[in-house]
Amino acid sequence: MWNHLDTIQDKSHLRALERDQAQGQQYLLIGGTYVADQFVEAIGKYFPELRPDLPPVDLSQVEATKEKFKFENLEATRDLGTQFSGIDELAKGKLKKQFESK
Repeated sequence: MWNHLDTIQDKSHLRALERDQAQGQQYLLIGGTYVADQFVEAIGKYFPELRPDLPPVDLSQVEATKEKFKFENLEATRDLGTQFSGIDELAKGKLKKQFESK
């Protein structure tokens, strides 16, 4: 999973060096605000065989967390072309590779 984050950071840093509009700027490379239960829910959704071993999910704090931790990453998307993945893509793609390698 961390490899995914490193890839976004590496590409974004390279683009920042290459693009004039990025000179002297600072960018938030944050794709979203999530609570741990959202990750657990996505793992259970795409890996149903793991559901019995996963903790119970309580998504009641998702909206409150998004309100509490607001940020803007428009500049990173616009200036650097950074494309952030959501939880579903992480679960389907990155975690699938992780589980298959074991």
